[in-house]
Amino acid sequence: MFSIWTETGIDLSQLQSDVGTWRKPSLVILQGTVLGSADAARYLPEETPRFASATNGPDFSKPLPRAQWRTLPMQDQFDAVLYLGAPSEITMSRLPPRLCEDRSYMDMRMQRMIWAGMQRLIDRLKQYCATVVRP
Repeated sequence: MFSIWTETGIDLSQLQSDVGTWRKPSLVILQGTVLGSADAARYLPEETPRFASATNGPDFSKPLPRAQWRTLPMQDQFDAVLYLGAPSEITMSRLPPRLCEDRSYMDMRMQRMIWAGMQRLIDRLKQYCATVVRP
């Protein structure tokens, strides 16, 4: 398996200064590089929680306090990074209103976001859907 990180909200030039000169898109192997040796937490938004390991995966019942985090080199988590440009250059499409109206889809999407600790984004999604769905 070859795993690729595709986060678009993090400015990789804060980790490696020449990133802005790269072609878009670029697939960058992490092993043995500045980007690879950086802590995986540097690739995540500040409020992203970490969770303890359980017998069969992460224990999502409560986030670990920041003091209990250990350094996880990005190259030990992923094989490569897909660089699509600086966050200011990235555009996002909106969820179609028909999916906001689809209860089973929204339940599935919300559950996945809860598992990933994305409460702030859940709130944003709910606000967005409230503006595009007619009562």
